[in-house]
Amino acid sequence: MTDPPDNTRLRRGTNFDDHIDTAWRSYRIALGDALAGLADDDTTLPIARVGDSTPLLTATLTGAHRIRIRAGDSALPDDHDTQTAAVELLCSEGWRTLRDGTVIIEAGRRHADHLAERVVAALRNVWDVVDPAFLGSPDVGVGAPHHPPEPTIEVATVPTGTEDLLRRTRSAIEQMTGLLVEVDPVDHTIGLPTIPVASSIQASAAGVAIEFCAVLTAPVPDSGSAARYLTTNARRWPGVSFAVESGRVHALLRVDCAVFHRANVQAALDHWSAFLRDSAAEIDRMCSHTTLPETDGLRDSSAPPGLDAVLDLIRDNVRSDGFTVAAICGFDRDTVLRYIRHCAQQANRCLIDERTRKEAGDPTTECTAEANVWRHAIRSLGAALESVDAMEKMRRRTPDRPKRRRQ
Repeated sequence: MTDPPDNTRLRRGTNFDDHIDTAWRSYRIALGDALAGLADDDTTLPIARVGDSTPLLTATLTGAHRIRIRAGDSALPDDHDTQTAAVELLCSEGWRTLRDGTVIIEAGRRHADHLAERVVAALRNVWDVVDPAFLGSPDVGVGAPHHPPEPTIEVATVPTGTEDLLRRTRSAIEQMTGLLVEVDPVDHTIGLPTIPVASSIQASAAGVAIEFCAVLTAPVPDSGSAARYLTTNARRWPGVSFAVESGRVHALLRVDCAVFHRANVQAALDHWSAFLRDSAAEIDRMCSHTTLPETDGLRDSSAPPGLDAVLDLIRDNVRSDGFTVAAICGFDRDTVLRYIRHCAQQANRCLIDERTRKEAGDPTTECTAEANVWRHAIRSLGAALESVDAMEKMRRRTPDRPKRRRQ
């Protein structure tokens, strides 16, 4: 005697609802794994009924590396009242609507399982999918060999003015983040809910460009020390410029938009968000609570005559160019080299003092800060040396004009 069919076994040995719950549990686990495995190479995970080419939901990875699930354009009912009820039900489950009416839900990659739970609830309660057997496999397209898409023509636009530029930027930010953002009618800025400090986007006053801006500190106790710290560490934050205005540290990232394209705004937003997330708190801490030594404290009887003028320039103008420093040195190569040697000796002394204090268990902050000032002086003098050499080359290339005889 042969075994009865599977459906007979199901009716005899198990409860039908338990079987459905088990199937949905397996589907949820598989979907969570698939969502967590989404790559940032434009991979799309469709969730559709078997045999239906139009997906109910589509999952992608945003530029901010968040998993976003979007309801298909034709997934919701056509009837207005029914569609409104469906959207309200989705919103009660953690979904939200964008300005254009698109319904989405998103979260970080580590919350992929939670997203899978929300998706399963929506499939069962909104789209009335009884059994996941009516859906395609949730891992379709994930883990399969990636074939580069056919080349496409990207369309860029030329903004017609400041209002048009801000409007296009606002629209791009909303698409990237899924958040509703507005252009402030007073100062014409776009607010960004960045972490750990809020920031904004404004149209540049110089050229067709947008600028990401943020105030990183409250009024600092010593603006000069803050400026020297920022100058010393500027290489760590490429593309970001700083200014100390009214005692506060301002950061700015400029993006040229003579030809506007969403990809440029996306790259800038990612760079800006990473900078604020990784460095804003450190800059606030160092500029608000740590002061570098004043240049007056760096002078001693062994310093070469005239070096104090260079130290004053570096303190008062952190962006002093090599030509200005060279002018203070009288464009004399030997003077510049003598100053560099003295600064290098002082920097080495600070390092030795720092090592000695560290071995004794004493604080080393002052030694480190003073060494940074001497290193900055060496860099400025190195730029001055290049200016002196450039001037000397110009003199060699320019022949002496013959003196005119008096008649």
